[in-house]
Amino acid sequence: MSETAATPYRFIWGAWLKLLAASADAARPVEGQALHPWQQAQAVQVLQFLNQSTRSQKQLDLPSDITRRRYWRVLERIYDHALLHGWIAHNPLDAVSELDQPPSEDPQGAILSPRTWHALLRQIPAATDLISARDRAVLLVLVHLGLSSEEVRALVLEDVLWGDASAKAGATLVQPANHAKASSARIHGLRITGLRAMQSRTLEVPPQLDEALRVWLGYRAGYAPMAQQPALFCTRKAPALSTHTVLHLVSKTLKAASVRSSQERPPRMGPQVIRNTVIVQWLQSGLPQAEVLQRAGLKTPHALGHLQQFVDLE
Repeated sequence: MSETAATPYRFIWGAWLKLLAASADAARPVEGQALHPWQQAQAVQVLQFLNQSTRSQKQLDLPSDITRRRYWRVLERIYDHALLHGWIAHNPLDAVSELDQPPSEDPQGAILSPRTWHALLRQIPAATDLISARDRAVLLVLVHLGLSSEEVRALVLEDVLWGDASAKAGATLVQPANHAKASSARIHGLRITGLRAMQSRTLEVPPQLDEALRVWLGYRAGYAPMAQQPALFCTRKAPALSTHTVLHLVSKTLKAASVRSSQERPPRMGPQVIRNTVIVQWLQSGLPQAEVLQRAGLKTPHALGHLQQFVDLE
């Protein structure tokens, strides 16, 4: 990046550091460690920065959503990078609820064409090693359950719900003593926990996803740096997936799927376009709207408004 191109990013980061320097909470040491204020930032300071520091002295109203989203992206990428390198224990932006986050630049929904969707399914990698097993499991969680990136990254081992392989779906779910050696057990569900109303729910896991998760857990348990991490999905260096890691995985898979299907790339290349497509498929299959809302962790039908152009929601 050239010096000129870096100027606005340097300005945003400098403004963030000034806000933290003025905060007594951010300057407080953590467990005797000599951490910089930016390493101790909290979600409340992120919101203060987005809603106040992005506003010029002459502005009386809140800054525009475009400005807030630009500032959000800068912080998100820097903190994801810091988390990847182990410089921080958590990304403070992850604790900001989805309702408080700046809206995306394009509020209209986008879904994948049928040809691109089928190409995406064929593009999901086989589980031949540690990383391909993880990537396969993550992608199948997205295409089967329609989770958001935030929900995928927040999953922990305790959210994996097990039962005897001969048990029927809906039976009592238990945790095996060893996730890696649960050959006689089947994963029946995933528990999603969120801050928003209706976001916490339990979703049934189909056989293909069950197999992919068990294969990933086997690889994961055999790799010492990952074995003790609480997050269901992690990397060789980070205790949990970052927003960038999930986005990169989805975007490269969608690019390959678009080439394979001879289709134009979707207008959106992240996990949200997969989630939108899954929700539309549920609606088009005839599932009651109330059940779709429950599966998606949404509170009211208004949350489906951005998909109305793809399906009759009446």
